Amino acid sequence: MLDDIGRVLAEVKPDAVRILMPEQTYDDSYARIAPRATLETLVRLGAHRAGVPVEMLHRNSARARLGLPRGGKFDGHLPAAIGGAVGKYWSVGRNLAVAAALAEA
Repeated sequence: MLDDIGRVLAEVKPDAVRILMPEQTYDDSYARIAPRATLETLVRLGAHRAGVPVEMLHRNSARARLGLPRGGKFDGHLPAAIGGAVGKYWSVGRNLAVAAALAEA
């Protein structure tokens, strides 16, 4: 998996990788959190190997950068900020990836 991430980074040549952190009130079991933490770690290691800087983006910072309201769930405000759904996986993470990508410093 780490080699695959390295290949993608070499192909895409991003200026940076931005990982959107979970909600602060995130409450779930270890079994559900562990895969996300594992994937985030692999992406961070792959980016480090490729010399690509990684930003761990706090949701409050993303809200501010995107001009979203402070209250309510983050993903509930996204349609107004980034447009409507695109594809069947939009509501299971692609919307969050787009928000992270658009939330430049």
